[in-house]
Amino acid sequence: MRLWIGAVLAAFAAVLVLQVLLRPLLPIDETRYLAVAWEMHLTGDIFHLTRNFDSYSHKPPLLFWLINLVWLATGVSETAARLVGPVFAVASLALTGHLARRLWPQDEGISLRAMVILAGFTLFALYGGAVMFDALLTVFVLIGVLILWRIGQGAQGWGSWLWFGVVLALGTLAKGPVVFLHLVPALVTMPLWASEPPDWRQIGRGSAAALAVGLAIVLVWLVPALVGGDAAFRKELLVTQSVARVSGDLGHGRPIWFLIALLPAILFPWGWSWRLWQGVPAAIRGDGAGRMVAIWAGSALVLFSLVGGKQMHYLLPELPAMALIFARAAVVPDRRGGSLAFLPPILIAVALALAAAGLIRDRNLADLSPIWGVALAAFLCLVLSFASLRLPLLRGHLVLGLGLALTLHLLAALTVAGRSQDTAPIAQALAARQSDGTAFYGMPYNAEFNFAGRLTTPVAVPFEPQALLDWAATHPAGLVIGPVARTGITVPPEMTWRFRGMEFGGWSGASLANGP
Repeated sequence: MRLWIGAVLAAFAAVLVLQVLLRPLLPIDETRYLAVAWEMHLTGDIFHLTRNFDSYSHKPPLLFWLINLVWLATGVSETAARLVGPVFAVASLALTGHLARRLWPQDEGISLRAMVILAGFTLFALYGGAVMFDALLTVFVLIGVLILWRIGQGAQGWGSWLWFGVVLALGTLAKGPVVFLHLVPALVTMPLWASEPPDWRQIGRGSAAALAVGLAIVLVWLVPALVGGDAAFRKELLVTQSVARVSGDLGHGRPIWFLIALLPAILFPWGWSWRLWQGVPAAIRGDGAGRMVAIWAGSALVLFSLVGGKQMHYLLPELPAMALIFARAAVVPDRRGGSLAFLPPILIAVALALAAAGLIRDRNLADLSPIWGVALAAFLCLVLSFASLRLPLLRGHLVLGLGLALTLHLLAALTVAGRSQDTAPIAQALAARQSDGTAFYGMPYNAEFNFAGRLTTPVAVPFEPQALLDWAATHPAGLVIGPVARTGITVPPEMTWRFRGMEFGGWSGASLANGP
């Protein structure tokens, strides 16, 4: 059993490393977060986050601390920074197996099944290999659930509660107070699933102690950050951005049914198996462990659906819960069939073929060339579909889920669609001219080029034509970058690049002196 568990961990880690090697940093999220880490490295200030050398309050600091800690050993390295997320995704996989053993110690195969299922979620593989906060948060959610389970099984004393407070703090430093949405429902429903639940007074005292410990740890970062910032920054950090996320005003505003509609994609490929779903009710009703895991998964879906600003990867910490439920439901022999998961790869293959033939017209698909790269990706999708039909359910879906994630990365590596996401060409041009001044115009700038160019000065962001003219007049040797079709600049660009499915141009300040 240990050999198979090690093989699953190694295979999953290999896929994540390959993903890092196959594609560039993706704008705008990955490029923005590495820019924040880079500016922390430049300034040496671990308390005040900046993006394009301006205050940045949208994310807490733990991921950026970890990247800079890695850089202390490796030097500033894109690859090293990009491996931080995969390390925590692999750790999440191992913790899921450990949690499965704790929840159902009588089921000898539960740990391996849970790890196979979690590794096979395509969404988990895609975001586990990214410079994002979700895999990091997933680790702390899993540790928090382990602690809650221990408390619910009769653990005495303050130790477990104090460690729960540490987990709440680390989760908050990883992605903010959202960690409470993942863990508090299991805490407050403890009498519904625990075999030896503490009474409400004990839960209240323990929760208060955990909150006190968590708050004390978070304040170690928060107090210096607030003291060093101005009034606008303090309001943004403490109030504005949290309220805006809940309302959806900050971005990612979605309807209440958004996550429910995306469940087929979030749960692919396992959620497409009716054989697994047949065993889910018994897995949930069978014991307290099943009820707790169902509360963990279901409450997050409901709560995040009620939040205005949401993305599908916000539910990444719940994929271990679904892996546990499906693993418990998969006690039956691992037979073939019983799933429709073979269909999406076929549809993707058809869509790729139509897009490559020019029959589907979309800006995001316009760069699907050369044809042979697209054809190879379509062929691999068909192979994965066939494999899922021929192999037993668990092995077939593992191959399908991981294989699809890897195929999408291979498509990015082989086609212009992937290469056009690379920030390096434009970043190099900006780096060469930063002593003369650099500016970005025509769309919002999220520091996409700051890390790739290792920029040490901010990129100016004029918003209006007159502001652009004023900047150009004072920086005649400077460089202006922007999407040609959106800038309204009539002067032909001196250089062009293909970036994010659009033509980007570069103009010297002198060329714009008489008007854009």
